[in-house]
Amino acid sequence: MNDVDILPQYLKNKSLSDKEIILSFFDALEAIKILADNERAILGGKV
Repeated sequence: MNDVDILPQYLKNKSLSDKEIILSFFDALEAIKILADNERAILGGKV
């Protein structure tokens, strides 16, 4: 199971990728909370 699979369907639909979580700022904050609640690692990259 990858991190995208943990998200609720409405956030999956908003993501710009089906392989990575790519969301707008406020949707990303919600996704981060969901991932943290599920004890998933949160990694960042360069913008």
